Amino acid sequence: MGRAGPKFTFDQLAETLRAQQQAAEVMRTYAPGGDIIPWTGAMGASVTPPPCFASLKGYYIRANDLIVFAFFGTATSSSAGSGVYQLPLPVAPWNSSSDVLGLWMAEAGASRCDGVLDLSAPNALLTYKTANPGTALVASPTQPYAWAAGNTIQGLAIYLGQKGA
Repeated sequence: MGRAGPKFTFDQLAETLRAQQQAAEVMRTYAPGGDIIPWTGAMGASVTPPPCFASLKGYYIRANDLIVFAFFGTATSSSAGSGVYQLPLPVAPWNSSSDVLGLWMAEAGASRCDGVLDLSAPNALLTYKTANPGTALVASPTQPYAWAAGNTIQGLAIYLGQKGA
């Protein structure tokens, strides 16, 4: 007596292999989860980017759509550009109204300023307060202080990135 069941066809095998290949292509859209990806960028500004922060470095990890991004830099001069500073993100955010959960810190000698990253455009603004409660200000050539060579900036952000970006 023969066994009843689906019959093998080469068309079914070919369709199964095509489906597996398409699934593998989707999996390759992003770097494998947990890989640390190096990042370099320059601080932007609403008017003139600051040459003193033209060489920021960092790393990010992409786990599906979740981005974890750490950045750091040291001012190379006192040439601070003009306008409010804008930090470029390594992966475009999911949408321009979503929030970036992030913190940043700058040091100038003995002075230190802590703040929050605020996504109001494709970039993150570096906001901070001079008092608690206080008005939120945005980092610029003269805020939180006049930038000089040797000043440092660093931070960490967690946000949702665009699919396929």
